[in-house]
Amino acid sequence: GGGGGTKSSGWRALKSVVQWWDTTIEIQIQVLRNYHRERERITKESHSEFKARREELRDLIAQSLPLFGFYRDLLQWLFKTTAASPDAPPPTFNNVRVELLD
Repeated sequence: GGGGGTKSSGWRALKSVVQWWDTTIEIQIQVLRNYHRERERITKESHSEFKARREELRDLIAQSLPLFGFYRDLLQWLFKTTAASPDAPPPTFNNVRVELLD
């Protein structure tokens, strides 16, 4: 069967589902601009999922290797925090003192 319908993304497309030997194939026809917008949305979602998994992994590594966590925190403090709030204290680690001098 075939027909037009609204996809879960909100875009309209013409779809047809066919059986080819033992495989089901969905054929979808839609405006190319809509296809590109949908692919971009999916890519952004995939990238945000990737970033979340990467941060989870970094947190796990920091738990087992505290020095890694300190370096990560130090870099974030140097390049993110100090620009946003210059009075934020630096991260701490045993026997390490961080000072910024003019």
